[in-house]
Amino acid sequence: MRIIKLSPKDPDMHNRAMVDAYFHQVLQARTPAGQFLLTRGRISQDGIQSDERIVFTYLGEVVYQARSLTGRLENSDKTESERYPHYFCVNLDSIQQGAKSLHELEDELKNANLIPVDQNLVKSQGWPIVEEPDEPALSRVLERFLK
Repeated sequence: MRIIKLSPKDPDMHNRAMVDAYFHQVLQARTPAGQFLLTRGRISQDGIQSDERIVFTYLGEVVYQARSLTGRLENSDKTESERYPHYFCVNLDSIQQGAKSLHELEDELKNANLIPVDQNLVKSQGWPIVEEPDEPALSRVLERFLK
């Protein structure tokens, strides 16, 4: 599972209304559909796999959950490839609205022994990866973070 921290510094996500529009309209309109653009160094070549769980957060809140449709791909769009050299596709059918805070998710993952006690999802600078050793337990935790 990958935690993707969305930023109000991104031109598509200055506020929560823009984040919602991104997931309900922008991703559907992209070619290919679901294309989530990545800045340089954001995810390594094999850093995301097809059908991987993704938890999207915005300002510390779990806003959406989804699954990836692809791994990381090269962006061949000449107008955007300089700023966004890579992308992956979000499985549009898997997008679900999230609820609660990333801090609460971190606490629940620790309580279920799904992440080490010293792993800090909230304060990490990057987009942390959570191993999925116990799929049913992880699914139960993530269900509580859906609206």
